[in-house]
Amino acid sequence: MSNDLISRSLVMDYLREQETNIITEKNKKGFVSADVCDGMISAIGAFKNYIMQVPAAYDSDKVIKELEEYAHSDICYQNHCRYINADDIDCENCGALGALEIVKRGVTA
Repeated sequence: MSNDLISRSLVMDYLREQETNIITEKNKKGFVSADVCDGMISAIGAFKNYIMQVPAAYDSDKVIKELEEYAHSDICYQNHCRYINADDIDCENCGALGALEIVKRGVTA
């Protein structure tokens, strides 16, 4: 199984949309019985509760904070930045700063 990260808010939006569709169907008194609609709404509600309780794979705010701290630390300067001289450090091509920018803007597949 893959460890893909997905958007909790997009899943919740989809479930709310499905819930609305079921309520509309129930109010039309059409092909699907009210009891079936109620069961489907109950199942979606339980799934929404579960989704909200599942811990996030990672907290992007925490990752950003850690990368910012690391990117401006002596460890990063010593391992990833180019020393020009004692007073001038070139961090333009620093991997930590690059990773920080990726996390800040978000990456979609």
